[in-house]
Amino acid sequence: MTRKVYVKVNASFSPDGVVLPRSFYWTDGHLYKIDSITDARMAASKKVGGCGMRYTISVNGRDSYIFREDDRWFVEEKETSC
Repeated sequence: MTRKVYVKVNASFSPDGVVLPRSFYWTDGHLYKIDSITDARMAASKKVGGCGMRYTISVNGRDSYIFREDDRWFVEEKETSC
């Protein structure tokens, strides 16, 4: 099962209006630096719903997505079972 988790994001803004996420805070307050962005496109999250700008990012050598949905950011979190 996967759930949508809204996160706080530090982003940069270019003079021509491009927004790029640089790091984000997890729900426990831990800061994760985004090492690279390999793609950015409008897309829907098929796992948790929602639509917006989807960034393919690398954090600590692992690829993932972060979404900008209107003025909020979210990631797809895999829920673990006990």
